[in-house]
Amino acid sequence: MRIDLTWLAIALTVAVATTDDVGAQRYSQGWFVAGANGVATVTPAGVVTTTNLGPQAIISATMAPDNRTVLAFDASLGAVVQIDPVQHALVGTIFGSPAFFSPFHMSDLTVDGDGALVFANRVDHTIERVLEAGSTSTLRMAAGIGEPFYTPRNIHYDVDTADLLVSDGQTTLNTPLFRLEPDGSAFTTVATGFEFRFGIARDPNTGAIYSGSCCNGTTGRSIEVLDLGQSTPRVWHTSTALAGGYSIAVERASAANPRLLVAAWDGGTSEGLWSIDVTSGVPQKLGTLGIGDAYRVVPIGSRTLRWRPLEANRWAIDVQVTDPALAGRPYVLALGVSGTRPGVPLADGRRIPLTVDAITFSSVANRLGGLLSGAVGVLAGGQATATLDLTPIGGRALTFRVWAQALVLDPAAPLGIALITDPAVNELTLR
Repeated sequence: MRIDLTWLAIALTVAVATTDDVGAQRYSQGWFVAGANGVATVTPAGVVTTTNLGPQAIISATMAPDNRTVLAFDASLGAVVQIDPVQHALVGTIFGSPAFFSPFHMSDLTVDGDGALVFANRVDHTIERVLEAGSTSTLRMAAGIGEPFYTPRNIHYDVDTADLLVSDGQTTLNTPLFRLEPDGSAFTTVATGFEFRFGIARDPNTGAIYSGSCCNGTTGRSIEVLDLGQSTPRVWHTSTALAGGYSIAVERASAANPRLLVAAWDGGTSEGLWSIDVTSGVPQKLGTLGIGDAYRVVPIGSRTLRWRPLEANRWAIDVQVTDPALAGRPYVLALGVSGTRPGVPLADGRRIPLTVDAITFSSVANRLGGLLSGAVGVLAGGQATATLDLTPIGGRALTFRVWAQALVLDPAAPLGIALITDPAVNELTLR
């Protein structure tokens, strides 16, 4: 089966698909929510399971690089812990201790393009990267009181650019959003005027940046959005039925209609996990949580692609699909150097968020001269690994950004595409 030609056929002939495929949806297998008084898992059927894992105040969480566990900062322990979101079990401590972190030093964490943990430290006024030995490297430190990054609140690895998006929560209102280079060497101001609370979410389809807002029960600002190309956010959603939109995430997950996930903290009927269709703006409650302030919501199994550095000038790209129904399915992976938009629109409303360029065609047609291997194959237990080996062109000082995208194929699925992974970008440096 010549599955290596599938991507080429999609890119060139998407208009011929039949209307029978319209409306294809594939969302996450569930959602993990971290809160002040415990954690919760919500299934697509609305079944909520809550657990208190001990003295606990988890104020930040993200999918771990393995795409099966969650990394979370527990302020009561002063440490980053690893949690099995399905079993609600502590796997272990990844980094930190009460002696290292005072409570609430770390305000947010994310995973960068190399799979390293990066966190915002609002007490020490720094953005820091955790090294393999367990020590940290400071990417950025505020120059003084009132200077950028003095009180960083949110941090988000941006698949659009490979940069870090950082909000600086020195004030409740008019909070700025910065874009920080992956190595911390430079930053730019993206926007001012946000009312950030917990979480930054980028929609890869439109480039819009969403945020839950602080204290919106009094200000009426439930969710804000920064449209692509703008420097000031606008109020996107207000609802008395959805008060207190603390945490927020975008869930695209191979669906025609992206949606926002919002965990509301209000103790009334709005408390719980909600989804909001990005197109219609209509909210739907997924379940009541009962874990106090809900600080972070994480779509389970959402890190379907990851870059992993090997030795100099070599990187692994892992395809890691947790849906058991897709184990054993063929996949095709492509690379590009032109970003995620406009991407490839499909006739069923879905979109492949990778801009097709010469590198894309060469990667899927096996024409990169042996630089890329494993781009086509079968998911063994939902897992596969491609390798990008740039050793033949190394030996020069060169830094550039590469986006990866994969399709999981199934002849019974709409257009033969069962899953479109979210894109993964990394900044590569040749040595």
